[in-house]
Amino acid sequence: MERQQQIAESLRSKTWNEKLQWGLDTKNLGNSLYQQKKFTEAINAYQDCLLALDLGSTADQQEAAQRQLQIPAVLNLAACMLATKKYHRCKALCNVVLDLEPQSLKAIFRRALANFHLGELEEATQDLQRAYAMCGGRRPCETDEEFSATQQNLKEKLTTKSHSLLSTNSEKEQPTGVFCNAEDREKFLRKVNYYLHAISQQQTRYAKACQNMFSEGCLESSGGSGTQACKTGKLQLERVPNQVSSMFPLTLFKCSKCSFCARRAEKVE
Repeated sequence: MERQQQIAESLRSKTWNEKLQWGLDTKNLGNSLYQQKKFTEAINAYQDCLLALDLGSTADQQEAAQRQLQIPAVLNLAACMLATKKYHRCKALCNVVLDLEPQSLKAIFRRALANFHLGELEEATQDLQRAYAMCGGRRPCETDEEFSATQQNLKEKLTTKSHSLLSTNSEKEQPTGVFCNAEDREKFLRKVNYYLHAISQQQTRYAKACQNMFSEGCLESSGGSGTQACKTGKLQLERVPNQVSSMFPLTLFKCSKCSFCARRAEKVE
């Protein structure tokens, strides 16, 4: 804190241009530290560079400060939070960027990864699908067969090394951070596709686990004989023993599309 106070004091006498340049130099230092995986030092550098943020007295100065310094620094801080597994902070930082630049591809994707690791699978899916569409993907895969075919197709496109420019209009309604060459774009689409497929598989596993859990609970409550409802998976919620709710964390119920999970979550809450 004392160090940051000293930095803020030293910046007071600088002009708007000098503050911006100092902030950019400090941000570049943070980039170098990040590439060396020195995440704590990189976080300090990015936080320091934001001390130089001066929105100026004109609209042009405000836009320049936000686009050149504030948005990149906050995005890079979010990347550091992902790397250090501070997912809630990463999500909050991405939201800050999206308030300023609603079509920021990096913010959308990093928020998706944060939600993925937090178990907020529905929110992660929405952001991943949005990122996929922003990069020109026609439709994310839904089955294992589609996933394999799509990944192979993207891999074949990469081998051709064909390049094409995408729109990088700086207007807020246009996507920003979209890749300008086909190779980077296809690599990104493969990554998005990977996470969408992982979420789909995880939700399927959750649903099966929950259905088995309810079936086992019913068998226990009926002395092992079971009922037709248990065998078909259509277990009445009120017949589930109380200890079943402690067998799995509540987050498991919320993260699945399984009807058993949704009903159980409502009852527990």
